[in-house]
Amino acid sequence: MSAKIFSIARLGVVISVLMVGTYKPLSADMVTGVSLGAQSIVDAFNGMNYGTGFNYLMTNPANAGIRFLSDVSMGNGSTQSPNTNAYYYAQNNPFPDDGYFSNTASFISLEVGPNVSMGWGTIYGSLNYGNGASMTNYGNTLKVGAAYLYQILATTDDIDRYGTDGADLAAAIRFLIGQPYTYEDHFTDWDNQYLQMLLGINDDQDYWQSAYNPDAYYDEIGNYSIFVMNAVGPLEMIAMRGMDATPYYVHKDYLYIAEAAMPYEPATTPEPATMLMVGLGLIGLPVARRLRRK
Repeated sequence: MSAKIFSIARLGVVISVLMVGTYKPLSADMVTGVSLGAQSIVDAFNGMNYGTGFNYLMTNPANAGIRFLSDVSMGNGSTQSPNTNAYYYAQNNPFPDDGYFSNTASFISLEVGPNVSMGWGTIYGSLNYGNGASMTNYGNTLKVGAAYLYQILATTDDIDRYGTDGADLAAAIRFLIGQPYTYEDHFTDWDNQYLQMLLGINDDQDYWQSAYNPDAYYDEIGNYSIFVMNAVGPLEMIAMRGMDATPYYVHKDYLYIAEAAMPYEPATTPEPATMLMVGLGLIGLPVARRLRRK
């Protein structure tokens, strides 16, 4: 009789060990069936300034396409500014580099088009979003890895944007989106410090190169929605000592992040192994009682 009870207990232990060995906690993964309210963010952003979106002044890049984008005054009054609550510098040190933009909204971004344009001018930007994805003017889809890395750049002060770290981060993001600037930036072996960091979180390269959905909750990204901002407008090339060349028309792409319009709170769910052990214990009680009666 006691031998039978022991056998049942031993079976529970074996199954529980197997479950623990195969259990994979939620990490670097998308939670299905959750909406962060991305469309409302897009509608608010693109509806600014009589439907022209974000009217901003583009300056020369700080490093490898990393820029501070600052809104500009329109002829009919002050321009409407985008929500910058997600940005570290907008909340802690609004204008760390561009003192002459002290009366404007400014946020850090990264140019992700096929090249970095040098110049100055007012550009009009709108968030690209449709069918659960965000794309550049050139048809490149924002990827999970690129969204995660941009979140680090935008929401923390962990990146030296003027140094090697900033250049490496920018190169990794453009590689993931599919717009590397040079042959060396193709990273066939993922030999970039930030790409290696991604593999340390999840070693599946395909995961990081999969399409990112701004409306979905990702465990690593949290309650943020990240978009590609498609921009268009005339740009003046800056020559020596302020001598301007003839303006030319440009199509640009930048990244933008916003706090989720509908934050998601992940539920704390017991591990499958724990649930199984509890279940086996509950099942085992009546079985043990019956064996004792016999």
